[in-house]
Amino acid sequence: MHSLAAGPNAFVDCTAELAHSDSGPHHRWSVGVLYDNIRESGAKDTSGSGAINIVNRGSKGTGHGWAGANQVLWNCEAESITVEQPPTAQNWAIGCIAKKLDGDGYWESKGTHLSPRSLFRAQLTERLGKSVADAVLGKEG
Repeated sequence: MHSLAAGPNAFVDCTAELAHSDSGPHHRWSVGVLYDNIRESGAKDTSGSGAINIVNRGSKGTGHGWAGANQVLWNCEAESITVEQPPTAQNWAIGCIAKKLDGDGYWESKGTHLSPRSLFRAQLTERLGKSVADAVLGKEG
């Protein structure tokens, strides 16, 4: 069951410091994930650290293949970000900042964050009101 990742899912305002591996979907077509304001920095001694990757992992591991489809990176920062486009689906990187930005996914506003700061918070506020968004996510500072 570890290969199943039913969506939609959202990772909001997360920080990974001295990460020893990349962030992003791991394998077998994870669908419908929002990475909203993810900050990742890597450990100095680990290959692939400090990266956010939405890619075709090919035959790595147990034959991972396309890790994810219909994934959105919103205002994320990392040392490296790679977003690839799988067949019959799309992946987006919007308002992302990294030393290296790569891949044939949909890119908008490379190297510059966009408003709103948090897409998830903005949509939750619009749908249920500011008091609910603040209760769920904490007050925005």
